[in-house]
Amino acid sequence: MIKKTFTIFTMILMLLSVSFVYAGGGGGQPYSLSPPSQPSATLGSGAITASPGETISIPLNVNNFTGIGSITFKIHYNPGTMNFSGITNVSSTGYGFLANANPVDSTISIAYASDSPYHTFPNGDLLNLNFYYLGLTSTTLNFLNTSEVTQGTTVVYPTYSGVTVNAKTNNTSTARLFNTHGSSGHMVVTELGYDGFVVNVSAITQKIHYDQTQLSFIDIIPVGTLSGALASASNGVITIAWASQAGAAINGPGNYINLRFQYIGSTPTPLEFTSGSLIESSLAANIPVSYINGMITPDDPDAGATLNSIHFNGILQGQDIEIPIALVHLPTIDPVAAVTLEIPFDNTKLAFIGATDNVHSATVNNAGTKINISWADQYNPLLADGVFLKLKFKYLGGGNANVSGSMTVAGNISS
Repeated sequence: MIKKTFTIFTMILMLLSVSFVYAGGGGGQPYSLSPPSQPSATLGSGAITASPGETISIPLNVNNFTGIGSITFKIHYNPGTMNFSGITNVSSTGYGFLANANPVDSTISIAYASDSPYHTFPNGDLLNLNFYYLGLTSTTLNFLNTSEVTQGTTVVYPTYSGVTVNAKTNNTSTARLFNTHGSSGHMVVTELGYDGFVVNVSAITQKIHYDQTQLSFIDIIPVGTLSGALASASNGVITIAWASQAGAAINGPGNYINLRFQYIGSTPTPLEFTSGSLIESSLAANIPVSYINGMITPDDPDAGATLNSIHFNGILQGQDIEIPIALVHLPTIDPVAAVTLEIPFDNTKLAFIGATDNVHSATVNNAGTKINISWADQYNPLLADGVFLKLKFKYLGGGNANVSGSMTVAGNISS
């Protein structure tokens, strides 16, 4: 009896084994208990970087898109950072993909539909999404949950992966806003400089964001081949434009643009390049540029400039005098690379002639009852305590004449 039971049990196992191997597996193929692989859709194939003005193509890859009846991809993008220009490189012709972008709701729509027989797409690059990168911040492309894919008429749920596009930071050509220190309530100057441009430049458009609660934009002072640059400010963004029909070299240190602000804040505040910054070569081709932001921070309260108290006894009408301006308590670890001074004087008793002993080649201008002095050299900040320059006046007579005013180092800028 025991033997008989064993034999029947063994036969049942054999039958089950045969049934498992061949049931439902036409052509002698084993039956698989594993579910079909889940479809997936992925944007990009790794890190993506771009320079402002560059056209980029981002692949949309699919896997296990078998027996597909319809596709509706909804992709979120930032139209302030990238302009969508369409799709290319559909994996085979005749699929009838349609694509459009709605900048209002920041959505790209891609659609496909097929009647039976339904289509199986090869794994890999389904199509490329093309963009014009405006820069300058990172931006992410993500599938929205309104995306839908069907196998036949049955909705399936692929896994979705987005991608991030970052601004390229390792270009040879650079535009830099130098870090600056300033005194609250006074003018502060920061330099916009260029380096590494190996071809002549024909046009520059720079968009620079600043905090209007910390800074009030005054104007720009372009120097060298960038003379003629124009600037305007709106809603906290400065737009600087310059063009040269023949093209010109813009590398420093001789070519730069000084940006002048009234520093109305008292805490560190950034100056940041933003979308729309572009530089073109003399052939009207985009130049890949890496943009380096700057920062304005409060001054060292001990740093300053002094007008020594000088009494000219017995001075005669028509006589010339010189008054030295001395810089004091300048930092040594963070060298001073820019100075801005505003000096009122009595122009009914003194006529300003000019600056003497101006070994640092500071810019000195007379505006009515004020003398404005500015100096900047981001590439060679060598100022030290001592006489900075001398102001030369002609005494017109009429009694004592005062030369005084607000004299602070308004631009301690890191080298």
